[in-house]
Amino acid sequence: MAAVTVVDLTHVRCSQYDICVKQRISKFCALTGNGSQEPVFFITDPEGSVGTDRFPRSSVQEMFIGFSNSPQVLCKSSLSAALYSFKQAIDKEDISNVKIVTSSHRRGLFQVYQELLFTSAYNFEYSILFDNLSCDCCSSTQADDAK
Repeated sequence: MAAVTVVDLTHVRCSQYDICVKQRISKFCALTGNGSQEPVFFITDPEGSVGTDRFPRSSVQEMFIGFSNSPQVLCKSSLSAALYSFKQAIDKEDISNVKIVTSSHRRGLFQVYQELLFTSAYNFEYSILFDNLSCDCCSSTQADDAK
């Protein structure tokens, strides 16, 4: 069965957005050995700085050089819209194995959308990779989650 990876780059209201996104991409690239044989989708914040002059989308895509398939950018008005677009894309390719790379803070949200948008024909695996980022926003979010 074919597989696909979704990388969660969302980081709403972070004053260090550029740094955080680069850290997330670097961690993912290190995990995959700077390359992936399967399709990769990354989800970005619509109100974040991706796609602006401050942090252009092309800069993000350049960090994925070496991947066999060019990563797809899902930058929609909401996470549900992004995941719906993702579902349509993988349905066209008959892909049912999905790996989501995110933080423990956001895993629950993805699981809710998994239940709402996908049937039991899809297999989901979660990789918690973004819990130890160094920015203040991430650290305070993790501290709040631990309470």
